[in-house]
Amino acid sequence: LDGTTNNSTAFAAAINASAGREIEIKTGKICKISTAQSFSVDLRLCGGGTILINVPTGQTAIAVSGSVRLDNIILDGNSVSNELINCTGAKLEIYGGEVKNVYRATPTDNVTGIQTIGVDFVRIKDVVFSKICCGGNGTYGDPAGAVAAVQIVASCANGRITNCTFDDINNRLATITGTLQFEDADAVRCYSTTGNQNVKVEGCYFTNIGKRAAKFLGTSASIYGFNDNDCISPYTGTLDDPDAPFGTGMYSLASCYSGHFRADKNRFNGGLVSFVFDCDTANMRSVRVTDTVNNCEYHKHVNKSLTTFLRVGTTVPSSCLLYAKGNQSKNTYYGIQSYAGINAVSDNPLLECSSIVMDAQIGGMVIFSNNYCPQSSSGDATTFGAHGVILRDGLTSSSCSGNVFVGKYDCVNIPTPSGAFQAVISSNAFKDTVRNDYTCTLAQLASITFIGNQQSIGTTYTSMQIYTAAYATGGAAAALP
Repeated sequence: LDGTTNNSTAFAAAINASAGREIEIKTGKICKISTAQSFSVDLRLCGGGTILINVPTGQTAIAVSGSVRLDNIILDGNSVSNELINCTGAKLEIYGGEVKNVYRATPTDNVTGIQTIGVDFVRIKDVVFSKICCGGNGTYGDPAGAVAAVQIVASCANGRITNCTFDDINNRLATITGTLQFEDADAVRCYSTTGNQNVKVEGCYFTNIGKRAAKFLGTSASIYGFNDNDCISPYTGTLDDPDAPFGTGMYSLASCYSGHFRADKNRFNGGLVSFVFDCDTANMRSVRVTDTVNNCEYHKHVNKSLTTFLRVGTTVPSSCLLYAKGNQSKNTYYGIQSYAGINAVSDNPLLECSSIVMDAQIGGMVIFSNNYCPQSSSGDATTFGAHGVILRDGLTSSSCSGNVFVGKYDCVNIPTPSGAFQAVISSNAFKDTVRNDYTCTLAQLASITFIGNQQSIGTTYTSMQIYTAAYATGGAAAALP
């Protein structure tokens, strides 16, 4: 085990003869594997040594249909292999050690450090994942050239990724240290169409991640957690960079498209865009985001459709529930955009954004209470239409109470309410406000109740106004009672 000798045959013989017993590779020893390995027995390695994988690109280095357990083992892909371990057994456990140097220059093949398929028990703890990369093709969201340090596929009844470090999970051109692409690289990716997943990512550290720290896409009954994680984006642009295109920084901290999702006590610093959560499908059931600190310094004005702290769908998942409480979000363009059926957004001490703090799309009910909503320090309210809350047509009932809005062009905007729409606007403080804006008729105004709001306004506009004609034709403004 000198790192030079080809140990492929001896390694295979040892595993097959072990009958699942533990094999020790001592610290400082390097077991070099140059041909792909496939085992139907359990694989158990310990000892602090290194598996140096020199298997040709396009192949899985070690495929195991039994269980896998690694203790303090270093898996080194030697910048030539594009998947180190693929497990289809009952369990995968990795404690300590490293997974590093996984690379495939051609983006037609995906790159994965560790992959499980239909493994119901997954434990990955205290592992360092570094330099897991693939060549990019410049097309975001396509299946070619996708990268994942850990990929959990199909059913997983009990998956936990805890206290791990993920560094430089990216698309890179030509070599493992080549030009960054920021394309389709996720540190953790979970997806299933054949069985439910229950996966939590907790206490991990993410840095230099190309696209997302984690992506979750499963069945409607899947449960995902993303808690107490730290992420620092690799984007190093300047404030309000007008030329920063999508693909020069992280796409999101975590994205979920199905089931039930909870994110609690995460910290995200820097980045070009700042989704904490994103969903688009009818399989999404609930979203809970609490006590997250989002300090995104580089994109207050660019990519306006993307720079959102929390987005729940671009369609209408009416069965989805959104709960957001105690979050701090700074310097995004949008705060929250939601199509959820029920929205409960409260006690967020800082939702600082250049434009809309809360945009409730066509859905069910909105409760927006006790939030502090200042204008972003660089936002231009007149140019960017900086609204506090927009309550759109189709909402059945809304409550906006106890909030503090500072420096907003429209603190509350209700465009064309109709049907069973009802809203209570109460006990809000409007500071340095240009106006409140309600695009509706006087008859529709009866469905909106104003109680105990306090305004501090400029001298140009009225504190509250109503458009009696269609907004698009520039209807005349009139002061509200």
